[in-house]
Amino acid sequence: MQLYMTAAPEQYRLLSGMPFRLSHLAYQIGTDGHLHRATVSRQMQSGLLALNDAMPPAISDPTALSREILRECMSRGYEGVAADFGGSTTPDRMVFLEEAAKLLHRNSKKLFLSAAYGRRIPTAYVLVNTAISGGTLRTMLVDACNAFGRGRVALDIERLRMDFLLPSPTGEGTPLTKESFDALYQDLSPSVFFSHELCAKYFTYQRDGRAHFVLFDDADTIRFKLKLAQSLDLRWAFLLCSEVEDILPQLQQ
Repeated sequence: MQLYMTAAPEQYRLLSGMPFRLSHLAYQIGTDGHLHRATVSRQMQSGLLALNDAMPPAISDPTALSREILRECMSRGYEGVAADFGGSTTPDRMVFLEEAAKLLHRNSKKLFLSAAYGRRIPTAYVLVNTAISGGTLRTMLVDACNAFGRGRVALDIERLRMDFLLPSPTGEGTPLTKESFDALYQDLSPSVFFSHELCAKYFTYQRDGRAHFVLFDDADTIRFKLKLAQSLDLRWAFLLCSEVEDILPQLQQ
């Protein structure tokens, strides 16, 4: 399995010598609709071009943008593009990704995109997010393989730190920062359990008369997710460096 680490240029030194391929989080679509690069680094060779779409402008010329992206891939030896545009689609992004997919495919470059766009773009690889609070991760991945084709599915490992009030009929919890999770864990010193269904650890506690359920990932659960993906013959997985900086040494084991 190929493991990609999505990282910004200021994080490259931290990853030096580690066995990850880089997905370079140094690009975004500018307000003018063109490709913008944050900086230039010697490490920006090979790996993937990762598009930061946190503040999305409308894409008025998808053909021009696609050509700019291909030129950058060719000049830096990138294997392709990772464009995780989230769980909902917009018409301009759909048109752009369809244009980019054709151009990248003709030039033997990969395109990884979020599952919301996967059905419309059959030559692209689909990022399936692992952050679930119900059902089973295995079932979700098998369903994704059936929907998109096993050879197209890539694991998008989002590190969980989530606090749920019980009962939780919607399955939606409150995200915890690393600092708030660490403080809660240190304060409680809880008994921790592993959910084979969710491939995550959890503990419970009481506060103000309410029951809480905290679901979280560490190096062990992330390795378990990777082993599950390998057992299903999935070929790629993605991690976000900012989410796993504290456990990078353990992830190399």
